[in-house]
Amino acid sequence: MLGKLFKHEWKASIRVYGLLYILAAIFTVAVILYNQVFKNFAEGLESKWLQGILVSIESVLVIGYVLVLLAVNILTFIYLIYRFYQTMVCDEAYLTHTLPVTTGQLIIVKSVMAFCFQILSIIITIISVLSLVMASGEWNAMISEFSHIIQGIKESGFWCGNLAITIILGVLLIIVSSFFGIFTYYMCICAGNLFHSHKLLGSVVVYFIFQFVMNILSVLLVIFGMWTVEKRLKHMGGFTENAYMLDEWISSIQPPEILSFVNSYLFLGFLIIAAGTTILFFVSRYLLKNKLNLA
Repeated sequence: MLGKLFKHEWKASIRVYGLLYILAAIFTVAVILYNQVFKNFAEGLESKWLQGILVSIESVLVIGYVLVLLAVNILTFIYLIYRFYQTMVCDEAYLTHTLPVTTGQLIIVKSVMAFCFQILSIIITIISVLSLVMASGEWNAMISEFSHIIQGIKESGFWCGNLAITIILGVLLIIVSSFFGIFTYYMCICAGNLFHSHKLLGSVVVYFIFQFVMNILSVLLVIFGMWTVEKRLKHMGGFTENAYMLDEWISSIQPPEILSFVNSYLFLGFLIIAAGTTILFFVSRYLLKNKLNLA
């Protein structure tokens, strides 16, 4: 049943996003065709009137292209949050909660689908931008610049086992942060459902209160992090706050040691956000399971 639920969520969402993805493809191809066929032609026209028309067409294409990519990335998240609201706490919830799956499984399916469509939207955007780069003839220059960056990392000594750990921790941190954002909205929607009227407004109020609390906690964590960083740096041999000796101290630290230092904080950040995501999941599940109000 869980597999069928994933399939149903995919079909329900792709109907909306399929249109956005098709529009993104159309505008990408249109911009490429204009740049390849009409741009040089417009610059060679003697008629200012025709030239102005083609320039106007270019402006419309570029603006449309940017708006479509923004829609692909922004509306994706907005719609998936709206879908959770519609199917979990509104009229459709009567049908949703009669399915032979647990409340936790429903939340997991919704969150996984939200994450997948976020990733898919990013991939669509990257493919679109890279297509424009390739069509413009800048692909080789971009590859060359990327190769220089890689070579610079190798020469600096940062190309080591610790760098792989840094990349893995960075990816994990991005993933868990995405789910933290998803579950934040889910929790606020579930908490807003506790209001007898104006549930959507209640969700918004809960969201702003939650963000206010999170901002305070974030500031406290940053202050604590800066304090621990300073303490640890002072124990890394020869650290000085003297500006004249700081460069010499930095150059004396080996890249693997620096990456190990960074990795420890990436791992700590991952644990904190993962713990917060887990708490939000269980709070959302509890509210839907025990406090659901469909009246």
